[in-house]
Amino acid sequence: MQSEELESILSILNKSGLKMTLEREVIIRFLLEHKDEHFSASEIFNRVREIRRIGIATIYRNLDLLIELHIIKKMTHDFPVPRYTICERDQKHGSHMLICTRCKDVKLIKEDWLMEIEERLQREFGFKVMDHQLVFSGIYSDCQKESCRIHGDRLTNR
Repeated sequence: MQSEELESILSILNKSGLKMTLEREVIIRFLLEHKDEHFSASEIFNRVREIRRIGIATIYRNLDLLIELHIIKKMTHDFPVPRYTICERDQKHGSHMLICTRCKDVKLIKEDWLMEIEERLQREFGFKVMDHQLVFSGIYSDCQKESCRIHGDRLTNR
């Protein structure tokens, strides 16, 4: 499956008059191998430099380019630094997210729960939704326990 996705990305690059440089390929392969995860630029840098000698500026330039080409997406919601993940080729919109306000863990939901709302917006207002984000902030059950194993503190009941 990864080779098909890589070929699809190569096609996007070629149509844009760009080459698949070795650095770009390392970044893309890394994100494809971890497609259900999201990483900061420095996390990507630390992981891919083990494979290929690459500078942080090269990481940032390639991330910006890949965002522009809709190959990856940049997530900024409630993160101290932006995070990046590969775009699913067959996914119409971005993933929905669950963000734990205690441990900061993020889970991506790939189902599009808002399709019915989008169709209604089109029908009633003539508004075609091009993209959306749905983010739920809350606390995972492990973090709700009396003593949070991650933080070691107590969650007060109100």
